[in-house]
Amino acid sequence: MERYVEKIFGKMKFNKKTLLAGAAVIGVILVAVGSVSGKVKERDAPEFDEKEYISQLERRAEQMVSQISGAGDSKVVINIASSTETVYVRENKRSYDSEGDNSKGETEDSVLTMTDGSGNQYAVVKKQIMPEICGVTVLCDGGGDKSVCAAVVEAVSTLLGVGSNKVCVIAKNK
Repeated sequence: MERYVEKIFGKMKFNKKTLLAGAAVIGVILVAVGSVSGKVKERDAPEFDEKEYISQLERRAEQMVSQISGAGDSKVVINIASSTETVYVRENKRSYDSEGDNSKGETEDSVLTMTDGSGNQYAVVKKQIMPEICGVTVLCDGGGDKSVCAAVVEAVSTLLGVGSNKVCVIAKNK
């Protein structure tokens, strides 16, 4: 590698410490320029409308419940315990500096970003965690019948991935 450096910079002589110090200075400058160059946008996270997501789940559950024998017309309300969480790809940069008997290490943890053709930086999304469902209320015509209630509870808990103890079935007023 030193042979290539000598070709690039002419007849100048470099030792390993000088090269490492120069690389460290350039690295610090690049990090400083990168952090000043602009705020990282979170564009890669798809637009997510939490209310629309819950409404879609409720409509699917209502359609399914209305197909259960004896359930009749239904209304489903879903309660959530948490909001959507976006998890970004993170990168760890570790650098070590050893001088004599002393060695120091530094770790920098940051969000991985990508740059588009316009020079804008965007955070890279690893995953989105959907809202946690904490309870479901089903109001249906056949809610007074124990066998219909059992079928509705089993169907809704399976569809939404919640325990049967979080599903409440109630008969509609007639």
